[in-house]
Amino acid sequence: MFTATDYTKTAAYADIDHCWNGSEYYLEAHEENGAWETIDRDQAVSEDGKAYYAEYFFGKEGDDVRIPERTYAAEDIETYAQTW
Repeated sequence: MFTATDYTKTAAYADIDHCWNGSEYYLEAHEENGAWETIDRDQAVSEDGKAYYAEYFFGKEGDDVRIPERTYAAEDIETYAQTW
């Protein structure tokens, strides 16, 4: 069985964790078919780890486009939240 501890050893976890904890990144999200908006990290998931939004993007100053490598589905963020 794959656990949250196992997940912390993956590249996906390392990528999200780097952005989540990096002060140089801001967080954007959008609801299904909604517009992107900048959110605080505490607005990303509920207390029980459920994502509030459909998709998330970690941006940096100067980004002209949303870079796919820093764009994550709700399920990715929920899995990351299980490690807290």
